Amino acid sequence: MRWPITLFLILGISALVSASAAAADDKERGLSPTEAAGRPVSEIRIEGLKRTESFVVRRELLVAKGVPLVPADLAESVQRLKNLRIFSSVVPRLSDGPDASVVLTLKVREKWTILPFLRFGGGGGTNFLIAGLYDINLLGRYLELGGQYENLNGAHSGVAWFRDPRFLGERLLFGIDLWKVNRIRDLYYRDGRRQGAYNMGRNKVNSMLELELHSHFRVGVGVELDDDSFSEDSLTSAQREANLTAGLRLPADGLAVIGRANALLGRLDYDDWLVEGATLGAVVEHASGLWGSDFDFTRLTLQGIGFVRLPLDSNAGFRLTVGHTDTTALQHLFYIGGLEYKRGFKDGQFRGQEFWDANFEYRIPSLQTSWLVLQHVVFYDVGHVMEDWGEAFDGAPCMSTGLGVRLVSPRIARLVLRLDYAFAFGEHDEHGISFGVQQFF
Repeated sequence: MRWPITLFLILGISALVSASAAAADDKERGLSPTEAAGRPVSEIRIEGLKRTESFVVRRELLVAKGVPLVPADLAESVQRLKNLRIFSSVVPRLSDGPDASVVLTLKVREKWTILPFLRFGGGGGTNFLIAGLYDINLLGRYLELGGQYENLNGAHSGVAWFRDPRFLGERLLFGIDLWKVNRIRDLYYRDGRRQGAYNMGRNKVNSMLELELHSHFRVGVGVELDDDSFSEDSLTSAQREANLTAGLRLPADGLAVIGRANALLGRLDYDDWLVEGATLGAVVEHASGLWGSDFDFTRLTLQGIGFVRLPLDSNAGFRLTVGHTDTTALQHLFYIGGLEYKRGFKDGQFRGQEFWDANFEYRIPSLQTSWLVLQHVVFYDVGHVMEDWGEAFDGAPCMSTGLGVRLVSPRIARLVLRLDYAFAFGEHDEHGISFGVQQFF
């Protein structure tokens, strides 16, 4: 008789242990947003903050103490925190509180945001080296401050910048940049032959204000001052010879005072290193002698960006950019190729007053850890630069395709190392490596 009794005791104890474990699991899981809907929030707890001030988290929340919980507001609050990009994860948990209330606990994991950095990259015959230091969560208050030195093909430049994305405690972005730029700009005929070059020295101040009127609509204004001078200093003998052969005249020195207005419809939502959503943005810039500019021109840029999350933690992304300007000043035209818009071509190989450009990427990871993600990329770039929109589809567009890899660190803010190999085709048979920091778009 002992065996049945012993078996009965074992089964009973196992059932009690299983029930206790299930109850512990239910307690750990807490309430679902649907179960907690309509119940007042008695407390909001934030766990995991080591450097970030708690007000940075709380001011993003649409959920408030004493107010009935709305699941959509909770979901939007979590996404807002992810979109700050200073947290690698944000996990909400709801539990029973006193008097039929609920307690909201937000568990966050901070990213490392203070970064000394050394970057190098290239594409289209142009190489660059950048060294500096920045922090996008200065003093744990979600402020950005940075400075860097740049060397572009041997020309030395520097920039310092400041951003406050919640200026005056509102959903208002304030920013200012101070630049000291030296850039050697190669000029090309459309077939890729060198036409000439110039060395531009620019002292630049750029300021901006951008207000979020709705979670999916922003408007902004800004002022930019560009004090430019041009010379043939530091040009190679081949560049000087090309200038002489083409009869190239250097751009005129002068000050451009540029007023800017911009609007952005839509939103990109981030979940660690994955992106989803769409935006459509417009920027109108105007320089006029009425406010002291030595140049008069208008520049319009429209840009649409879209990302879709796909199976296997992959991303498909698309960018379409259209630009127009009425200036003939070389330094204020659109330059396409290499480091900007189009891989597989010389840097700035195409220039003009009008352009359209499209980029497509498919990104899929083969390695995913909490510190490192390895993405593999297939891309296609296509576009056209012209002097008049009547030529928008005249002739073959500039096209390239290729493969790339990305090293992404989910635990370090904005750290993406990029390497692409592009093949141009159509009228062009160029190819080459494009590498650098951050995604291409």
